[in-house]
Amino acid sequence: MVRHKVGWYRRINNFDFKNMLYLKKAKSWAAQCGMLALGSAALGSVQAQVAEQSSAPTVTTAATVSSESTWDLTLSPMTVHYFYGNDHTPVVLAGLTKNFSGGWQAGTAVFANSFGQPVVYAFAGQRYDNLFKLENWYWRWNAGIMYGYVGEYQNQVPYNRGGFSPAIVPIVGYKVSKKLQVEFSFLGNAALMIGFNYPLGGVD
Repeated sequence: MVRHKVGWYRRINNFDFKNMLYLKKAKSWAAQCGMLALGSAALGSVQAQVAEQSSAPTVTTAATVSSESTWDLTLSPMTVHYFYGNDHTPVVLAGLTKNFSGGWQAGTAVFANSFGQPVVYAFAGQRYDNLFKLENWYWRWNAGIMYGYVGEYQNQVPYNRGGFSPAIVPIVGYKVSKKLQVEFSFLGNAALMIGFNYPLGGVD
């Protein structure tokens, strides 16, 4: 009777020990499978975010100008006056503009005014591309100081002091090609200047 009980006790212990080993292995496998599932889910989330970012459209600002400084040469052979006077003469202009990042510009121009006087204009301003979302159109403005309206014509421009006077010029332009742009400069209530802008690229 004692031997019989001892035999059953050993069988029960062996069965419990084996079951404990199987349970430990099963738990280990479950933990490993759970870690793999979490890792796969995390990897899938990262891949989805990368795909979403890569497929997102690129947003550009209105003023798109290279960070490298470039130069523009401007020539104007014609100006249309709204009201002609007997003492008006043809207006011609030549200017050089330096472009900076963010659409900012600075430059100088020399021109013969409506009365045949030489005038120098130093200015700064900003350019905005894609006017009204039209790819080839742009507009820009500049403001500065000009000198040259002297003598009997000094009162032809406002706030003239000793030949020096302020100026603000809004300009609308059309890009004909990479090397040619046509511009229309609005000179207050006096005239409309028609010019040609030639991008020169980096000259530094």
